[in-house]
Amino acid sequence: MKCPVDVFISCLLVPSFQDGYFDTLCENMRLNDATLRSWLPFLTEACKHLSKHNLYHCLYELQLYIKDYYRAALTCVRFYLGTTAGQPATCFKDLYRRIKYLQLANQHLDNLLKERHSRSSFVSHVGSSFLNEDSNKQQEPTSEIKRYSNTINLQLSVMDYLFDSKYLLREERCEEKVPTLFGNGKERAELAIKLLVISVEDSLPLASRIIQDFKLPSSAIFGRTCKRLAANLQNDEILTLLRNIEQNGMLTSKEKDEILLVVIKVIARTGQIKNANPFIKLVKTDTTKITALMVCGRLREAYLEAVKKERATEIQRILDKAKQMANQKSMVDICEKWLKGYYEKQSRINATTPS
Repeated sequence: MKCPVDVFISCLLVPSFQDGYFDTLCENMRLNDATLRSWLPFLTEACKHLSKHNLYHCLYELQLYIKDYYRAALTCVRFYLGTTAGQPATCFKDLYRRIKYLQLANQHLDNLLKERHSRSSFVSHVGSSFLNEDSNKQQEPTSEIKRYSNTINLQLSVMDYLFDSKYLLREERCEEKVPTLFGNGKERAELAIKLLVISVEDSLPLASRIIQDFKLPSSAIFGRTCKRLAANLQNDEILTLLRNIEQNGMLTSKEKDEILLVVIKVIARTGQIKNANPFIKLVKTDTTKITALMVCGRLREAYLEAVKKERATEIQRILDKAKQMANQKSMVDICEKWLKGYYEKQSRINATTPS
């Protein structure tokens, strides 16, 4: 072919989209070469050009024509997220209105997998070389395609849940980016937290699947979830979450105590100290329980816990805290007396111990 690539793009391809004769152009290319192999350099550069100039709807049509289903799916995800038009979603309602693009993306990946199974010579030769990829580079592994398909299906499940839970009806727009599974780990974690805050019992299976599929830090996610629930005074939801994740082995005793302490601190800041009682009772570690009691201003109980195990370091902490608080002179005296006796005892033991 004597037509330069840039002329083909600017004088034939782009105008064909603008004037509505793209299908005719495609027919003529096939008449010239039914395999399209001779058109490979033209189509490769065309995809790059359309992507560079943000002509994504044109790019999508061309991707479908050359059966580049993998990148057609990626383009559909861009449509879904709103990144092609510079209009990212400001709420989940925006994403739900665009859900058809996710469904299309899924169809394209299904088509690609079918083509792989039938060993289509066209897809294997042409489809893998477009959009910034060298023609000698291998096509995407089937495992990668299945992984991306799984992400799309999981995002569809998220949208179904948000619709079924009627969350979309009461959702308010936010200035921050709406989290999806197509973002980084931080964004995926935020999505899992949002689901749990909506309803722990209903969304826990879905949130757990997100955590497991993307290998997210479960303890950090559950901790941040509990912190938000505590700030919203949803204490029953916290207890439900802790009970379920502990039963499923998704949390160690140490991690649970750390989360409980965070919750107790949040409750203490709200001034609803009595609401912290159920959470203090669940704490297993001595030092964490003592800290929790101190956070709630219950120094006498903290002192009694520390004395049981002769924890001088904790008694000192209680003493320091008592000195900072009003009306705690008696606690100061008690702690000082205990510490004096403790260190005198340690001195006697050291004096009688052979060096």
